[in-house]
Amino acid sequence: LRSLLGRGGPPIIIGVAGDSGSGKSTYTNGLRRMLGDDIVGTIAMDGYHKEDRATRIVSGRSPLDPEMNHLALLREHLEALRRGETVDIPRYDHSSGTFLRPQPFRAPPILVLEGLHALYPEFAPLLDYTVFVDPARDIKWRWKIARDTQYRGHEVHPLAEEMRRRESAYRRWIEFQKTDAN
Repeated sequence: LRSLLGRGGPPIIIGVAGDSGSGKSTYTNGLRRMLGDDIVGTIAMDGYHKEDRATRIVSGRSPLDPEMNHLALLREHLEALRRGETVDIPRYDHSSGTFLRPQPFRAPPILVLEGLHALYPEFAPLLDYTVFVDPARDIKWRWKIARDTQYRGHEVHPLAEEMRRRESAYRRWIEFQKTDAN
């Protein structure tokens, strides 16, 4: 595999979509552990959100809404990476809920695009393989509550309320992507 991937050419781009807390990062991290960090790189779409956590609390907007993400910029970045260029990837820190400085990034042989909207139509021509992570609702809720309370500083009750409010947004803007997944 290493010799095949080492021949050069555009990266293989894998889109991994799903709801928040569904296991997208776990899946992606598994690929990197199996194949190596030198072979697999990730673009986390959270860096392309338009608002940080504090701003979202005030605005009431959700990153599940595609309009609340810089999807056109992401498409430009993917096109540049496919051409072998380096781009500055925006980053989001979930523990603080703030954006970090962009990081220069050059695509390794396999690039995973991971996020809520990874399988949106504007990315389809750039994706070589697509995955929609879709665990049962109760499992996803347990995973998200455990992750967000242990690692992101959220409290259980407000988090559960937010998850209930987000269900219609999930059905409207995220769930349909599973029909296009490999």
